[in-house]
Amino acid sequence: MVDEYEPVLPVFLVEPTDQYVVKNTPARITCKVASANEVHFKCNNRWLSNPTSRSSESEDPATGNKITTITIEVTRNNLDSFFAPYTYWCQCVAW
Repeated sequence: MVDEYEPVLPVFLVEPTDQYVVKNTPARITCKVASANEVHFKCNNRWLSNPTSRSSESEDPATGNKITTITIEVTRNNLDSFFAPYTYWCQCVAW
């Protein structure tokens, strides 16, 4: 039995996968999370501002839990301005 005051942890339904920027076509990275108050992307230890992402919310009809889907586009400009000895990376963070 779940205590009504016990916090519910976010559940990642779709996690970001490896993507590639090809010529002028940006990479679209998507994350889908259930039961999260906030969902954001962090790329190379920098939080992305909301204008760089698109998000939508829906409800799971079976559980009534909120489902948040967030998508970002990584463009060639993002990569051209990135200078580091490691690969450009992004992660989805939810709480």
